[in-house]
Amino acid sequence: MLPQDTYRFTLSTVFKTHVLLFSPVSYQLERGLCFLALTESSFSKRQAFSFLDDLQGEFLSQYAHRVDSVSRPYSFIEFGEALGGC
Repeated sequence: MLPQDTYRFTLSTVFKTHVLLFSPVSYQLERGLCFLALTESSFSKRQAFSFLDDLQGEFLSQYAHRVDSVSRPYSFIEFGEALGGC
């Protein structure tokens, strides 16, 4: 896993253009993981971060014990089913 400062730099570099041209980006870093939401410009930041809090809680409740032992991000692909209603 990369240090959080590396994530912040990478995110700010990669999404700077996206934010300026398209839509807001909200993200949270926890345990070396990045939880990210791309939203419409009319979507409130408070709602975006509330969603990220819920997403982070659900993900960590199911996979916290496996986070440090996986080498590929698609190890958690089944978590996408939890997002089916989003």
